Amino acid sequence: MTTKKFTVKFRCFLVCQSSTRKVFLPNSINYFKLVNYCKQKFNINAENMISLSYRVGSEVIDVNDDDDVECFVSDFSNVSDEVPTLSITLHDTNTYSSCKSPDFDLNEPFIPDESSQNNRNQFFSNMPHPPHAPEIILQNNHRCNLENRVPCSIKLGDKFKDKEECMLSIGKKAIIEGFEYYVVKSCKKRYSVRCSIPGCSWNIYTRKFKSSNHFKVTSLHPIHTCSVTQLLPNHRNASNVIIGHMIVVKLRDNRRVYTGKDIKKDFNIDWKIDISYHRAWTGKNYALKLLHGSHEESFAVLPKYFYNLKMANSGTVTHIDTDVDGRFKMCFLGFGVSIRSFLNYMRPLIKIDVAHLKGRYLATNLIAVGMDANNQIIPLATGVAQGETVESWSWFLGKLKECIGDRNDLAIISDRHFAITIACKTVFPRAFHRYCCRHLMMNCNLKSRKHKALFWKTCKAYLVSDFDSAIAEIWSFKPDAYRKLEEAGFDKWSRAYCPAKRYNYLTSNSAESINSLTKNVRKVPVTMLIEYYRELIQQWYCDRRYNGEVNDRMIKSATWVFRGIRHGKIYQVRDSRSVHTVNLTEGECSCRKWQLSGLPCGYICAVARFSGMSNCNHWAKGWFSQKTQKRTYRQLVHPLKEPWETPGDVQVILPPAIVKRQPGRPKENQRIKSQGEEPRIVRCSRCGVAGHYRDACREPLPSQNVRRTATTNNEPDACEEMDYDQNDASMDDVMDYSQYTSSTAYNESSMGDMMDFSSHIQSHDYYYPQFND
Repeated sequence: MTTKKFTVKFRCFLVCQSSTRKVFLPNSINYFKLVNYCKQKFNINAENMISLSYRVGSEVIDVNDDDDVECFVSDFSNVSDEVPTLSITLHDTNTYSSCKSPDFDLNEPFIPDESSQNNRNQFFSNMPHPPHAPEIILQNNHRCNLENRVPCSIKLGDKFKDKEECMLSIGKKAIIEGFEYYVVKSCKKRYSVRCSIPGCSWNIYTRKFKSSNHFKVTSLHPIHTCSVTQLLPNHRNASNVIIGHMIVVKLRDNRRVYTGKDIKKDFNIDWKIDISYHRAWTGKNYALKLLHGSHEESFAVLPKYFYNLKMANSGTVTHIDTDVDGRFKMCFLGFGVSIRSFLNYMRPLIKIDVAHLKGRYLATNLIAVGMDANNQIIPLATGVAQGETVESWSWFLGKLKECIGDRNDLAIISDRHFAITIACKTVFPRAFHRYCCRHLMMNCNLKSRKHKALFWKTCKAYLVSDFDSAIAEIWSFKPDAYRKLEEAGFDKWSRAYCPAKRYNYLTSNSAESINSLTKNVRKVPVTMLIEYYRELIQQWYCDRRYNGEVNDRMIKSATWVFRGIRHGKIYQVRDSRSVHTVNLTEGECSCRKWQLSGLPCGYICAVARFSGMSNCNHWAKGWFSQKTQKRTYRQLVHPLKEPWETPGDVQVILPPAIVKRQPGRPKENQRIKSQGEEPRIVRCSRCGVAGHYRDACREPLPSQNVRRTATTNNEPDACEEMDYDQNDASMDDVMDYSQYTSSTAYNESSMGDMMDFSSHIQSHDYYYPQFND
């Protein structure tokens, strides 16, 4: 720093750890230069992070940006008898922040490019896409890292934590080294295996400790006397448990689509073995259970998770609704930092939507999002319900109202689902509910590019005259579409007839973006899904650190003609197409863009240029300023502490009872079978009904409240002798075994449910005479 650049300076003490420097700082210094100067003065590595602070009386004030530096300079530059002290704290880059340090100057304003200037009224089209999702890390009771700590080499005297780990170690060793084995003895105290090739001397014998569950290798012959090659097409020891533990690492990234064919291919390439598609699919499901836990356990741990989430993040609102039997119905989570940002720094605009969850419990994910000053998405609240019904939406919006309150200028944008319409009228009667124009266009069945362009021209028209002209064209070529638009109500979707502000947003695509982002996450249990949203908000709050200025339209309005009506208050501006009046006192422009969007239109920018102003940012609404944008993300989202605390009055949640058929028409296979092709019966692993797979299952599941038995009134003693332990199934639950083929029985045995159905039915044919055929 040279003395020629800065003329006015003031004295200051710089204190870093035990070192003190007396320096002269220029009055015009900014935060970026001040940080670099401090690092050079104390020989601090440029990659290290430092924080600055000073004391005024007993209060410590942090210096984080140019505004703080300006306050520091103004407080002490004119004081001659007092020398201020600026404290420098050095932080380790590995622990200071959870996000990467920015590679840009936070104080440099963002200037949009020419493409965004030309589309100045289409703010939503320039909205940045959401970033990729962070990796989910959540505490659960499953051992997710067994694949990392299980050795492949087994020696005499090796110890295992339990029998499960012992079996897993031997199974992985067999797959990696390319041999098969059979179990000699398996009980609570012993587990012994031998090579499957007759005459081979390879064997492992393990025994349980008396005082614990640990197993120890007591006898071992590690040398194969046979030819260790893969002789069979399907490895007999490649169970779904072994496969799941070996692929669990590849499933940690939820953005990756890892299909059964990919698993088969990887096993063939890596270990030169073949596995069936069914084994690969069940192994993948087991790996997902290791990563995320089961759905039943997730419902049980949900109250504990909500309690710890509220302890870590103040202001977070959670609710769980159950039925009379204590079974899960709905849950709600309002993020504390997002709610505070919405109430203090964001425009009163909410977009709501729903996404359907996958897995055993086919619930729905409700989401409400807001938009910051830079048109970036901030999730405000999320929830899980049993369906998109009036009850679920009314309950969800009622809890959201407790967080944000009810206000006259609130705008809600969604699709035209009847449940949302009724819930908005009931819960938010003073809010202005608008329809998503993209959903409306799909309902009108507008497919051609010309018709779509005309529809968007109608939606985006600010003036009634422009709207009437465009809607008349729609009536001329498609009267049905016009009637649907009129039935929806022009004031519900158009700008021209909009009686209130919708802040220049025409669609609910922001909520749809969140649904698209969670596409591969909606299959995980409910607790993991909510933790995903928490980590998503944590990452976004760390990444967003600055905001852009209002789009620069001064160049485009340079050729417009002005005429002052009232000096400094009212102007008339003429462009190449029309003439509009700007009233600065009332904050209005006859083009209506300023009133509806909150941002200065081109005519306001023209008035600013005519008045000799460098920009017109001061005429934008308060939530579009850079200070507001910085304050929006000033708060932190904290992770949950481990181990989790258990409240004294923890709520017991049971899984929901699925007793009704899921909505929607089942998909039909229209493929024409070839001549001589025999039908192959498939059976769903979710509901047990033949004719479809798990992915297309829409059948109802029996309620967990019902426990049906197979007892009869005539021969109760004989039923007690019958060894049929299929979850106490009755005759109604028994499948049609006449269609049960040998291949199906083999698949059942690979899933751990081996059962000799033919011999079982034959020995008990006096109970089931209908099976004699």
